[in-house]
Amino acid sequence: MSDHHTILAAWIVWLTSTDAPRRLASPTIKTYQRHIAAFADWLEDSLGVKLEATTATAYRMEAYIDFLRTQLQRKPSTQAQAIAALTSFGEWLVSSGQAMGNPARRLTAQPEQPGPPKALDPAVIKRLLDAAHHTGDLRDALIVELLAFSGMRASEVAGIQLEQVERGERTTWIRIAGKGDKVRRIPLPKRVGLVVDAYLTMRTDREGKRPTKGTLIVGIRGGISRLTR
Repeated sequence: MSDHHTILAAWIVWLTSTDAPRRLASPTIKTYQRHIAAFADWLEDSLGVKLEATTATAYRMEAYIDFLRTQLQRKPSTQAQAIAALTSFGEWLVSSGQAMGNPARRLTAQPEQPGPPKALDPAVIKRLLDAAHHTGDLRDALIVELLAFSGMRASEVAGIQLEQVERGERTTWIRIAGKGDKVRRIPLPKRVGLVVDAYLTMRTDREGKRPTKGTLIVGIRGGISRLTR
């Protein structure tokens, strides 16, 4: 875990000073502090960087909120708390001359969607993952891994293009175009990236060259338009 106490302490001092844009209650400050500490831990665990003015970028803050929504499945109210904390932290960066603009200014919480399917029980997900891997079919294993860890719909998983996949050392990202052509990046754990690598290696052996374009998950006749049983 990174030693981020110094930068957090400086921000908290500012929050309780007359320089802060608004006066916050003590419980609110503690909540904000908890969220920024969690953001700092995520930066180090996922990206290998410490929380500093130069690492608290808009890009990384957006990825963190995506992480809360897709992997941790936090409620919109919790996302909103995290965004409020990041916004306050960004205001301090600007006020202290460490940033030109607030990196959190464009963050938005995912609104509640009416009637979505309930998340599967973790034990059920584990059984599905185990079953997919035990078949020895890397394509099936990859499909289940993506469905389990991305929060994507089956139609989105079927349509993933290789150009949308970004492989990092610890985290794999999938770029998805949403409403208004707004692109969101979905972070995936290291285990999913390893399955992606294994599946692409299998495709390389079968096709004679490593695929770099087109659909990620293919059937016998090429890309698949939908996922079926």
